[in-house]
Amino acid sequence: MLLFNPIRSTQESVLKFHSRKGADKYIMSESSGNKVKCDLYIHNIASLVTCANPSKKPKAGAELLDAGEIKNGAVLTAGDKIIKAGPAAEIEKYISDNKISPARRIDAGGKTVMPGFVDPHTHMVFSGSRENEFAMRVEGKSYIEILNAGGGILNTLKSMRTISEDDLYRESGERVLTAFMHGTTSMEIKSGYGLDFDAEIKTLKVCRRLTQESPCTIEATFLGAHAIPPDYKNRRREYIDLMINKVLPYVAEHKLARFNDVFVEEGVFTAEEGFEILEAGKKLGLIPKVHADEITCCGGAELAAKTGAISADHLLMASERGLEMMKKSGVIAVALPGTLYSLLSKNYLDFERLMKIGVAAALATDANPGSNMCINMQTAINQAVCLMRVPPAAALNMATINAAHAIGIADRTGSIEEGKQADLILIDGASYNYIAYSYGVNHVKYVIKNGVPYQVESALRKL
Repeated sequence: MLLFNPIRSTQESVLKFHSRKGADKYIMSESSGNKVKCDLYIHNIASLVTCANPSKKPKAGAELLDAGEIKNGAVLTAGDKIIKAGPAAEIEKYISDNKISPARRIDAGGKTVMPGFVDPHTHMVFSGSRENEFAMRVEGKSYIEILNAGGGILNTLKSMRTISEDDLYRESGERVLTAFMHGTTSMEIKSGYGLDFDAEIKTLKVCRRLTQESPCTIEATFLGAHAIPPDYKNRRREYIDLMINKVLPYVAEHKLARFNDVFVEEGVFTAEEGFEILEAGKKLGLIPKVHADEITCCGGAELAAKTGAISADHLLMASERGLEMMKKSGVIAVALPGTLYSLLSKNYLDFERLMKIGVAAALATDANPGSNMCINMQTAINQAVCLMRVPPAAALNMATINAAHAIGIADRTGSIEEGKQADLILIDGASYNYIAYSYGVNHVKYVIKNGVPYQVESALRKL
């Protein structure tokens, strides 16, 4: 069970994730008394990192290097929205001039306040774990050797096809809440580990439940084209037809996902097959995404540009032409350094290359059971800075406003601006550089989601 302490007004309340069968929901219980509108004043902020972009577009080039920092700042929220953010003197004058009496005040203690993290690429809904495969990989075993030993995506596939929806919800919900506790206020979640009609739909139904019942904003992606399952090994065309003619229409009709993704890679799906699958989804109203050019250059970046995808992710082996096309089409490049780290790679996406071309870049965890079991965006920021040589300011922009653009929610979150959702985090450190500098611990002290503050506490309890 995960425990949070949301605070409304001067009353304390507890938000619990109940894992007991029959109680799979979040319950907000407050002490008796009149409810007070949740106005919140956060003051004594040493570093207020807004990540705002006046153009309202994703940040690219030199824009990525500006985190929109305000020294000695303050934020005022009303309900679920930010109504004012800026230098403390301006906010204090605004409060005085408008005779505002905030219901709750949080003294930031000379620390940093920034937008809640947005994780634009996760596979958060899955069952089981594959740590034994990780050990085999460290020992030098190849992917084929691991696959022949019963590992790989097929391992997760078996679990996904047999687990009940309720159990899958409980298991995945724990991960979502842990990510929330570490500052992720919005995330994308993909299907793609069931690879048949029933398991894919079950996955997306769990995403819907999490959307309705967890604190996080969640956008769902259909990734039926994640791999060819073993039961269709010699029936490749039949599996593609199943996805296009049966699963995609059901997903669209029942509004189970906003995006449609495809893994374009050698031995998985070709760019031609990806085009067919993405175009079929577009006709049904699903926005394209692409797992592009992760291991080999397969035309994934070009496909993303051609189909008008909102993002293309991985891109380690993307061609110069593909990245240029992405820039012209406004496709966001999503970097996933944690996956390469977990796969023991010596190569990482070239950030300077993205800067030179002018592609807007975002950052994600790629949380998944096989190639990167990490759900913490603070870790992803550290990896981007240390392994990709991304400047800390750029890493924050990539993990907030650009990540929000990568899943189509930048109009309401991802930056600290008037009128946007009050999705904020208060972290240790008097500078945003502290996140990348000090790693391996959770720096988040408060998560503020839709104007409601959740205090993140570390406590040792005697058993």
